[in-house]
Amino acid sequence: MVEGTIQKYLKEVSLMNQPFVKNDKVTVQQMLKEAKTDVKSFALFVVGEGIEKKEDTFVKEVQDAQAKIAAAKAAGAATETPAAEAPKAVAAAPVAKAVPAAETWVPGAAVSKPISDDEAKAANAAQLVKAMNLIADFEAELVATKKAAERTITQMIEREIVLEKSISDIRKELAEATMRISSLEAPIRSIKQAFADLNKLV
Repeated sequence: MVEGTIQKYLKEVSLMNQPFVKNDKVTVQQMLKEAKTDVKSFALFVVGEGIEKKEDTFVKEVQDAQAKIAAAKAAGAATETPAAEAPKAVAAAPVAKAVPAAETWVPGAAVSKPISDDEAKAANAAQLVKAMNLIADFEAELVATKKAAERTITQMIEREIVLEKSISDIRKELAEATMRISSLEAPIRSIKQAFADLNKLV
């Protein structure tokens, strides 16, 4: 069994023992023998080898977009002329700027700059982070409220237990007092009867 497994493995990994690609009923060695030729050299190609797969995460895309925006802003700031050194503008008639057909341009109003894909991704990422922070704050506040409610309920239960214990003690004392009064009723009746007998004698 082991020998058969080894032979099968050697047929799969060795060139001469592999089935010929155009006729899998003969091996490469048999094909070369029939063709009366030999192999001088060969190269091994693995499927997918050399193809680099680009792996990007959402966090990396956001960081790259923010870096591009920061670089663009820095480049724009570097090319701007300082206000102190800027030459005085010569009064001239306003020139209408070309704007997209979907927008209405008003003389003197600034034309909005189109947003690039990177800027849109960065803005969406910022909104997503803001929403996630709001959700985290809400969850933290909800947990704190739940804990406070649990503490209040626990305190109320403890107070109820103390109150029930106090009521139980009062009921116990009342029962004991009732028993004492009951135990005194018979001597009181005896004393009353004795007084009644004395009054008869007198």
